[in-house]
Amino acid sequence: MGLSSLQGRLLMLVGRQSDVELQQMDISEMQNRLAMTQMQVAQDYNDALNNKKLVIKVEKDSDTFEYEKKDVDYETMSSEGLVAVTARNEVLLKKDKDGNWIIPTTKDGEELVSIKNGKAIILNDTEKTEYKIKDGTKYLANGESITKAFENGALYMIDTQNPGSAKISSIGIASQSEMEWVLDTSDDAAAETKYQYELAKISKQDNTYDIEMEKLETEHTALSKEYESTTKAIDSNIERTFNLFQNG
Repeated sequence: MGLSSLQGRLLMLVGRQSDVELQQMDISEMQNRLAMTQMQVAQDYNDALNNKKLVIKVEKDSDTFEYEKKDVDYETMSSEGLVAVTARNEVLLKKDKDGNWIIPTTKDGEELVSIKNGKAIILNDTEKTEYKIKDGTKYLANGESITKAFENGALYMIDTQNPGSAKISSIGIASQSEMEWVLDTSDDAAAETKYQYELAKISKQDNTYDIEMEKLETEHTALSKEYESTTKAIDSNIERTFNLFQNG
């Protein structure tokens, strides 16, 4: 093979080596992203296993002091004498079908709030603080929305059974006997299924990347050997040509 042909071959090998190295870098970057995705999947799974929900302790037997833990909702809150207020000092109430405010009552039928002149006064409040009234449909729709608002500090509870007590926040809940944070296991099975599914997808994709990387590495090794052989052929060709001119 002539010198020009060898040099052309060398340029082709260099170009192909660059292409292979670029593909290897791309795959390596995709594997790094895949590793980050796996970390996020693991974090989501851990969060699902450790997420908590708000429960209210409801007395079952006053003689034995037995109680059961119920998921928080507006009715259970009211039955246990808890009134929801916002960070802006607004009492959250629901409306009936005619648009009138529904007065929350305890399980014994005791009203928790008194409404006068468009303001609400929480009964048993020794300070007789007047609160604005806010439609609580958004926050009181279900236990999940109540829990989220309470956890984010948008919602507080006032215990009407403990006159003069401060607002109960998500931070100060540990000192309260009525409510408690517990692990929410209702979504654990679904989280496990999703976790295993995502791991399988990631593993399959990672194996694909490994196979592609292995092929590229094999090709790169072969190109390197051919590059070395070609450069030796070029050197040999140059040496023969140089000797020919010397001898001539």
